[in-house]
Amino acid sequence: MKLTHEKVIVILYIITLLTAVASRTIDALYFAALFILLLSAVKFFLVFFQFMDMKHSNSFWKTVIILYLTAFVGAIGVILRM
Repeated sequence: MKLTHEKVIVILYIITLLTAVASRTIDALYFAALFILLLSAVKFFLVFFQFMDMKHSNSFWKTVIILYLTAFVGAIGVILRM
């Protein structure tokens, strides 16, 4: 399935609405923060690959961004768990 800019924008809006709903409805702070963090990582990937046109870039940059974001989300998850 090829994602067009319009489809990605709609997906980004839906993820933003899910983030707002999750921040109001999930009572457990750890799960709410982790859920919002994962949704923001998905948003970052969508923007990175679709609008920054990194689909066609060198695989080194793709790997660096994926590793960085994984380490960032993991570190924040560990910090929140403490």
